[in-house]
Amino acid sequence: MNSLVKSKIYLAELGFFPQHSGFGYIAYAVTLLREDPMSFYCGSMNIVDAVAGDCGVSPDCVRRCMCYSLNSAWSMPANTQLRSIFPSAGEEYPPSLYEFITRAAIDLDARCESGAGQKLIRRGCEGNREAAHSVRQPRAGMPSAVR
Repeated sequence: MNSLVKSKIYLAELGFFPQHSGFGYIAYAVTLLREDPMSFYCGSMNIVDAVAGDCGVSPDCVRRCMCYSLNSAWSMPANTQLRSIFPSAGEEYPPSLYEFITRAAIDLDARCESGAGQKLIRRGCEGNREAAHSVRQPRAGMPSAVR
């Protein structure tokens, strides 16, 4: 399973909404950071600019969408899993965008290395398998593409 899918599953577990465009940008940013953390930490890569360049949109659009997605997930009152990652952050103020992306990448790496990551990966594989089976089965009244 690729790293982007793991990031998306992780964000969904934290209470992010996949319908937001910021969801995909954050997942991609976490994936980039997990693949090459030293370029971010050394300052040779700006994560928002990298996501914007790869997605073909402006950095302002990426930052705005990512912040909106983070604020939406943070404002959910029952979202204890996201809040447990940032115990020092206040109720009404979420962590900064860069702080969240960095912490999410570290937490996801720790989950994937431990046994908890296997459950995360297994759940993602089962979801992908179900989606693949639902696509393969022809619908009633629809001609099959395979002959």
